[in-house]
Amino acid sequence: MNPFLLVICVCMVLSVPVQGALLAYKTWVYSPVDGVVCDKGLGKCYNAAGFSPELTAQFFDVERVELERLAPQANASSTVYLSNQVTCHFSAQYCESEIVGKGEYYQAVLFSSSHL
Repeated sequence: MNPFLLVICVCMVLSVPVQGALLAYKTWVYSPVDGVVCDKGLGKCYNAAGFSPELTAQFFDVERVELERLAPQANASSTVYLSNQVTCHFSAQYCESEIVGKGEYYQAVLFSSSHL
């Protein structure tokens, strides 16, 4: 086998896990408890009402929450674009994504009546 091709193949194989790990860190959106979605990329947590300073303080940096309280216009948006390409519309209680099932999952987490 050509040594040049071997080096290229090895580099390609080794670069995929590193890129995936970096991408996962930047776009980590998760649900720490029922009814809550936290976005590590944005450093914010949301419940069915929208941005929650209390939940953000619980799961992220408290100083960032203080900055958000000083800028109420940042909290006034009823639409949030999460860093995993999911868009949630809090006024309509609806989430959407181009990836099948992803929007529906976050919609169920945030707006399902079982945890209101």
